[in-house]
Amino acid sequence: MTDAQLSGRVRRLMPSDAERMAIAVRQLKPEVQHLPQTPRACQAFLDDVRSAFFLAEANAEPVGYAVAYILPRVDRASSMVLLYEVEVHSQHRQQGVGRRLVQAVKQLACREGACKMWTLTDQQNHPARQLYRCAGGAEVEENLLIAWSEENWATGD
Repeated sequence: MTDAQLSGRVRRLMPSDAERMAIAVRQLKPEVQHLPQTPRACQAFLDDVRSAFFLAEANAEPVGYAVAYILPRVDRASSMVLLYEVEVHSQHRQQGVGRRLVQAVKQLACREGACKMWTLTDQQNHPARQLYRCAGGAEVEENLLIAWSEENWATGD
């Protein structure tokens, strides 16, 4: 599929699209059980105006999606946008789908007047790193990710 064939097929889902979101997540990421795969959970996600789910379709079938969050800041009036995830079906990779999804999130950031858009990925995820660079992103080496897991939330350790 070329960019021209995908033209007009990337869109931000609205609350009325909860069932479509649930189907897309189940089809594109069936191995992950913790995702909001029920229409009710998807409805709650889409009801939040600071959460965005962009869907790429070909022939009315989901071929990719991007998840983004608009994050308000306390030190300035403008927000930031976190590109949380890009998922593209393996048969549709290297065909412009991921780039179109990232572009849709960039347009959201622009419309929101965001001061920054950012994402995280594993050092070894070379396809994602290449996608983000091709979409205009720049790797920032001096940043360090600090993470907490469920195991140490309750203990405070």
